[in-house]
Amino acid sequence: MSFVTYENTNNPHVAIHREDCSHINKHGGVHRDGKEHYHYHESYNEAVRYAETLKLELKVCSTCNPDM
Repeated sequence: MSFVTYENTNNPHVAIHREDCSHINKHGGVHRDGKEHYHYHESYNEAVRYAETLKLELKVCSTCNPDM
């Protein structure tokens, strides 16, 4: 299973999702303004390490629960 980080610049935070999360599929991996904000990762831990480098609030999707 792969994981996805989404960087939200309007409400500054980064969220971690499972690759098959409905939130990710809803936008097709591209934000509505066309800017790429999605990054794919091989593991949950890799996604967390990447998210921590962004210095943004870290959130975990409550829909797909990637940390379980």
